[in-house]
Amino acid sequence: MGGMRALLLGTILATAAASAAAEPVEHCRNRFTVFDRTVAAAEVGDAEARRIDGFSYLRVDRYSASLRRDLDTPEAFDLWVDRLADLDRAARVVEQANLPRAERHGLDAYLGGKLDTCRDLLIATDLATPEARAELVRRAGVADNYAPALRVAGLFPVTALPVALGFERWLDANLPAFDQPPLRAAARGTLARWSPGPKVAAPRLKDTDTDAFGHPRLDAATLDALASAHAPVFLIETASDADVPGRPQPGSPPGVDPTEPEVFVRTAWQRGPDGPLLQLIYSIWFDARPPEGPRDLLAGALDGVLWRVTLDRDGEVLLYDTIHACGCYHLAFPVPPTRRVPVPADETIEEALVVPQDAPPLAASERLAVRLAAGNHYVSGLAAVPVTAGAEENYRLVTDWDVPDRALRSIAMPDGGRRSLYGGDGLVAGSERGERFLLWPMGVISPGAMRQWGHHATAFVGRRHFDDPDLVSRYFMRPARLP
Repeated sequence: MGGMRALLLGTILATAAASAAAEPVEHCRNRFTVFDRTVAAAEVGDAEARRIDGFSYLRVDRYSASLRRDLDTPEAFDLWVDRLADLDRAARVVEQANLPRAERHGLDAYLGGKLDTCRDLLIATDLATPEARAELVRRAGVADNYAPALRVAGLFPVTALPVALGFERWLDANLPAFDQPPLRAAARGTLARWSPGPKVAAPRLKDTDTDAFGHPRLDAATLDALASAHAPVFLIETASDADVPGRPQPGSPPGVDPTEPEVFVRTAWQRGPDGPLLQLIYSIWFDARPPEGPRDLLAGALDGVLWRVTLDRDGEVLLYDTIHACGCYHLAFPVPPTRRVPVPADETIEEALVVPQDAPPLAASERLAVRLAAGNHYVSGLAAVPVTAGAEENYRLVTDWDVPDRALRSIAMPDGGRRSLYGGDGLVAGSERGERFLLWPMGVISPGAMRQWGHHATAFVGRRHFDDPDLVSRYFMRPARLP
């Protein structure tokens, strides 16, 4: 197989060299064509951001797609294109790193370190006219993560009702846990306390310089400080090895290395009423969700929990929310006076965005503790705990602000190569759950499987995405502050 790939790479490079015209622009187009063909042949494409048809050197995510509403100045348009270029650049970093060695070295020799220069040249060439810029705006959308054909084939209007009833039963079974004191409630096994270590003061964002869209200009040191300041303590009921966090490892099946207790941090943005809102997303991973019985359709290899912190314009916490890495179990915890507001979907059978409780207030010397249940890793309570509480274990925060989730998108393997945790469809191979055979009529691809950022549909009945840039403003309101 490796020899065939090397032969294919040689054919691609030879064809590109023979067909590359003298004009630098056409040569640059060939560079991107060769890159994409090499990545496709090796099946190492990265699915986090979507490719834009006709603009192979740019990619788009949901938030960037939403910025099309705000392109009212040349400066804003140029900044938007820079965001699309950055998404493409980050994806290509991990794609090239994940290539087999021969393909990677051959491609690197052909590109000659000129891909970024070529991207700049193609942007200047292809977007020189108003018509071309309008075409990019038109094409830079992101489809949702639901498959309409599955809903049609699965008779969605009929099959949605029992699924909605199942969601209500899940709420009835699991929300009462939030009525118990998280630090004193009975636990299956031991209650292990995992901490990020000492807490630093959260930087203020109020007076930070902003770009044309209103995003604060944040350097790596500021982002590191924010990630540390808002990192939670995880109170994990530990009944088996499946409750010990670790570094994810692709495989058959996938799992975690428990000798590397790490939590991965990335940023995202929301559209707030007064400008963009910064979000910090923490992901913690476990080896499996073990079966709770002989017919447990929710069990399977690898399990992850995402914990998100949404900050206001000053850098204060507005809201916490969470999902599992499958997109399931979306719960929100507003920080008063932020509150959940009614939406039209609340009057239907669609899955509601549930608020089990408000988040507790935190003193400067406290962290938020998030309790996770044994086995299923459900979030089951929040509490404020002193930083000096004496954690049994420490986890390490893993960040890469230039290439978000690089540590998950390009993982060193024992054979010396590198591999993404995620496949080209954004799913983690081997993490499939038995529930997919029952829930496919809801239109979600492989329900229960772990998935990459940007691919989290969070409602089986209805349509909602974890990276929806309007989610906070749609579901939550914060009363205006008094002067």
